[in-house]
This record gives sequence, C-alpha cells and structure tokens, in this order.
Amino acid sequence: MSASGNRSTGPISKRPLGARSRKSYTMLGLIVTIVIVGLVAGALARLLVPGKQHLSIAMTIVLGVIGSFVGGFLGYLIFHKDATDGFLQPSGIIGSVIGAVIVLLICSISPRRLPHDGEGILRRSIRLTARGG
Repeated sequence: MSASGNRSTGPISKRPLGARSRKSYTMLGLIVTIVIVGLVAGALARLLVPGKQHLSIAMTIVLGVIGSFVGGFLGYLIFHKDATDGFLQPSGIIGSVIGAVIVLLICSISPRRLPHDGEGILRRSIRLTARGG
C-alpha cells in the first residue's frame, strides 16, 4: 500500500484498454490464415504430384507452410517483390502451391524416408539407439 492508503498497481499503462486484445486477435488470425493456406497448398501439391504420399493432415499443413516459404523466396528471387501489397494474394497462393510441389518432389526422391506406418519418429530413434544402429 502507498502512503495515502491506496493500493499501488504499478505504473499506469498509457495504452488503450483494448489494444492488447486486438493484437492477440491479429496474431491468432495470422496463425489461422497460415494453417488454412498451408492446408490448401499442401493438398493441391499432393494432388499434382503423381504417386501415393503417406502424409497425415498435419504433415500436409506443414508441407504447405514450408512450400509457402519456398514459393515466397523463389518469387522474391525472380520478381524482386515482397509482401508490401498484402500477404493473401492469388499469386502468393500459386507460389505456395509451386513451392509445396517442389518440397514434395525433393522429399519423394530423397533416399531417407520417414516412417509412415504410424510409428513415431521419436520412438523409432529410441529403438534404433537401443539396438546400436
């Protein structure tokens, strides 16, 4: 308590009352948008690449998000433009799909394959370590 008998709550914030909640809603909206664009880009990449891919929905989202980064990087290298006009654009979604196709093709031709029989990666690595291999 302060000398006047009032409780001290620390320094008074100069921010408006709802500024923190608006920032958290903006962040939540960004995360939801990234997940949805990742799901769409990953699913379209899986449809475009021939053959069967053993990927769960979560891995399809991860594929699409990584493809978005690859497609954005390639778009920047080719066109020398960035996201100043906004993040959700048709060209950005097309670039995400192209990047996801590239990532999926690289993963499909790589010699080391992840387990697709439902066995977790951590459990498999523990089992291999216990065997000494």
